[in-house]
Amino acid sequence: MDINESIHYASDNNIQPINLNYLNDHALQLTLHYYGKINFSRKDATEVQKNITILTNCIAKEIESKILTVCTDPLQIVIKNLLIKIIDFCKNPFKNINTEYKLLKNLKLNNLYEQSKIVTINNTIENTVINSSNTIDEKKAKGVLLPLKFQFKKYFELPGVLNSFLDNHNSINSVTEHSSFINSTLWKKKYHCTRINLLYLISYTLMTLR
Repeated sequence: MDINESIHYASDNNIQPINLNYLNDHALQLTLHYYGKINFSRKDATEVQKNITILTNCIAKEIESKILTVCTDPLQIVIKNLLIKIIDFCKNPFKNINTEYKLLKNLKLNNLYEQSKIVTINNTIENTVINSSNTIDEKKAKGVLLPLKFQFKKYFELPGVLNSFLDNHNSINSVTEHSSFINSTLWKKKYHCTRINLLYLISYTLMTLR
């Protein structure tokens, strides 16, 4: 059976192709879960990846040795080709994200990560003690510029988040009694005096989503 016959045979028997993006997305979600755990270091997260790979690699080898060798008729050959793709994935499910560098690169390529910037906000010369001797040394105070526009955009793109925010905002605005700090006189006074409010940034972000 040539490749065209295999495609028609698979189509006639309602055999669906393997969705490798689905598998890779779940491998990424699992990785991010462990990278995001407070009590886990990055090394711990990569260790989890390695341990999972050992298990999935064993599964792949069993399928390869016990099932693929007996796939001989036309339908089984089509299934065999699908299994080969699954086996290849199981042998190394985290190959594109098994280091922090690869993970960040993958997230950037998929528009899921934007790097923050470290900036110097103050630079002074101060007296200090180095090796039990009084001396002067440079002291830098640094801060981190977060990509807030990117973060808000991704947050409000999550299912149901935007509608929930708008419903809550409209609900607070419609209440005449002071039920929270947001609809209190003090807040409204501060809002109108400074005209600097998180809602401006959110509104700007929402406009870019259109």
